[in-house]
Amino acid sequence: MLSNTISVANVTQPWGLCRSLKAELGTRSNHNHRGELVFALQYIDALEQLGYLWHHLVFSKEFYFHEWGKLECSLKKLDRCLRDMRYKLVGLTKEDNFLILELIIANSILTLCNIEACANKTTLKKLHSVMSCIEHICGEGSTESSNFVVEVQKTLSEIDTTSSSILDNPYLLLKSLEHFTPRKVVSSGNLKHMEAELHFQGNEFQNPLPFIFGLPVGLSLDIKFHNISSESRLWIKMSCEEKLTQFVFLDLHEIEGDDEVRKFTFVVPFYQIPKANCFSLKICIVLECISDGDQLFRSCGGPKHEVVHLCEDKEVYFSGQVR
Repeated sequence: MLSNTISVANVTQPWGLCRSLKAELGTRSNHNHRGELVFALQYIDALEQLGYLWHHLVFSKEFYFHEWGKLECSLKKLDRCLRDMRYKLVGLTKEDNFLILELIIANSILTLCNIEACANKTTLKKLHSVMSCIEHICGEGSTESSNFVVEVQKTLSEIDTTSSSILDNPYLLLKSLEHFTPRKVVSSGNLKHMEAELHFQGNEFQNPLPFIFGLPVGLSLDIKFHNISSESRLWIKMSCEEKLTQFVFLDLHEIEGDDEVRKFTFVVPFYQIPKANCFSLKICIVLECISDGDQLFRSCGGPKHEVVHLCEDKEVYFSGQVR
């Protein structure tokens, strides 16, 4: 059985320890504690990424500009990991949310210090939004703020009283990271992980589905949801050649089943057919992060906020036929 206590002493511990912890947790497959296992693995992965970024941006005495690409990838990976923790786990306590929000603040500070992100107002907007969430949690009285959060609030207030902007000198916030300490995680034992299963025909390159030039294609998808509320905003995302992307909304109020398990077949059309003899579509199901203030998707009919993937991308192949 999974232990209800996960303790990580210091974010600057050797990365080998994080890998060992993940390897040990990866061998456990207790279905009753699926949510706790996912949370533990993601938390350790987040600390591992944060430690790597911290080492290069804060402690490293030598740094080369060609390393910015690797840091950019790590920042994005950490951002995805934290978004998954925040939105794909059901049953998070206020303490769990506080822990995740602290990690998001740390990641936002490091992102602002990235050369390519100095003019990124989206990250700054997210930082202020997360700080407001933390103030709300602490205002309810059940959770105490941390030295790290207090220092970030203090630095933001000091910057606001001057004529300068955080974007002009984001490194003012770096010093507050010295007060960051990973928290001990005590699981409530009630966490559930939101997941989706997606199956369809035509997922073999040697056996593509036929399509007629100039007409949309229709796909029959066998879908199974786990621990997903009918209030969730879900989308089927279909991408062709990474340029043509189409979203189709899934209204769970019109689909039978309960929040724990929901299984159904859904026929989805794809209209943006490329002018080619054959093509492939990448399909996945995503969850819109409603509470995020970042509106990244501007396309008509698609999500207006950031999204998290509930399943891996699957590819379907098509071969053209003459009418």
